[in-house]
Amino acid sequence: MLQKDMRLRNKFLITFLLLNPLGTVLFMSKPVCAQQDFITLSYAEFMSIVMRHHPVSRQADLFMSEGERVLQASRGAFDPYIYAGFDNKFFESKEYFSLFEGGLKVPTWYGVELKAGFERNQGLYLNPEHFLPDDGLTFAGISVPVGQGLFMDQRRASLMMAKAFKEETIAGRMAILNDLLVDAAAVYWNWYMSYQVVDIYREAVDLAMERFEGLVSSFEQGDIPAIDTLEAYLLVQTREITLNESSIKYQKASMELSNFIWSESGEPYEITERVIPKIIVINPEDISLDSISAITKDFITDHPEIVQINYQLEQLEIDRRLKVELLKPRLNLNYNFLVHGNFIPNGGEFQGLYANNYKWGVEFSMPILFRRGRGSLQLAKIKIESTEQKQKFKTREIHNKIEQYLYELSILENQLEINEQAVQNHRALLLGEQRKFEFGESSIFLINTRESNLLSAQVKFAELAAMYKTSFAALFWSLGILPTDISE
Repeated sequence: MLQKDMRLRNKFLITFLLLNPLGTVLFMSKPVCAQQDFITLSYAEFMSIVMRHHPVSRQADLFMSEGERVLQASRGAFDPYIYAGFDNKFFESKEYFSLFEGGLKVPTWYGVELKAGFERNQGLYLNPEHFLPDDGLTFAGISVPVGQGLFMDQRRASLMMAKAFKEETIAGRMAILNDLLVDAAAVYWNWYMSYQVVDIYREAVDLAMERFEGLVSSFEQGDIPAIDTLEAYLLVQTREITLNESSIKYQKASMELSNFIWSESGEPYEITERVIPKIIVINPEDISLDSISAITKDFITDHPEIVQINYQLEQLEIDRRLKVELLKPRLNLNYNFLVHGNFIPNGGEFQGLYANNYKWGVEFSMPILFRRGRGSLQLAKIKIESTEQKQKFKTREIHNKIEQYLYELSILENQLEINEQAVQNHRALLLGEQRKFEFGESSIFLINTRESNLLSAQVKFAELAAMYKTSFAALFWSLGILPTDISE
């Protein structure tokens, strides 16, 4: 009689637990992505979206365009240009003088400047040096620097530095994209892992709930004691709590992923519960880590950040050569052919073209102390030395990062293999424990323990897989390799 009353009280307890509002919330709550019509987002699709539409990617393209525009502007220093000047004085109904000069100047690469023009002056009070033929004077000449500016001048230096800067922006774009993609990869694989963990615990809750319902039915038939149902119910609660915690982490990972997804028009997208990662089989990549380690120096030489520094050094060397020119005196030679009138053929001969019609001159200047030149040159050398030290440090840093990720990947490969075997072994132990339970040789507690160990191993495998994929992306980042065809 006492035993019968106890069963009734236990049955009432189980019924109460199943019907109370808290229990209803626990069992009716749905985890993240528990709906149909999913949209899968693969790693390759995600990275393609990031490369094409992310604001940082577009910023990198603009940075490269800046180099092209700087080069275009520097080439403009060699554009031919026309000039003209007119000066007139009229006073008390008298034209004192009227001076006009116009022409064309053509800068060249070697510092030589070609020029041609026309002069015409008239008036009552012309300066004698401005006396010209009545029909004016045409001239064509050349200006040659034989001192400062003979081997390097500002125009040539600006163009050469602009070319180096353009190449630097190309490498800079790759460096920016490289940093962007490694961050995006880490976020994607964290999102992938979070989804896997939610899926694992969702299945665990379903299994625990199915077992609990079966035990309640067995209890009602008097086959098992009530304590077994209570233990099964506590397991359901524990796994529901873990599932909810995992769902929160998955939601956070989804929001972080949304930071990298933008539309073609530049509008941000927000990841919804309908978007899930494309599930793949995580295996170690088919790549020889030993071969990468053997040619590390080659990768470092072509690394975008090292290439950037190399072009910075090239620009600084050009600037140093320009500063050397400041230590030379300025000495320019000018020579012009002079022709009567407008240089129009007349009867087969050029009007007024004679060998003794010319104008020439010399321009000379030189600072006494050369303080500007010496100071500028020393400053240029300091900048070069500073950049060379930066290059040495960056080279060593990249080398260490490559070695670090190579070692990390080799360890993770081993851990993945061990953990995969551990998952299989835990699953085998669980199946064996379930068979023993069917023959009455085990207990719910042992089955739950085996199942919890299997869950832990599955979650650990998901975490290791995400770590491996993230480290693999980081290895390519350290190598400076910008993937153009990203595989799964």
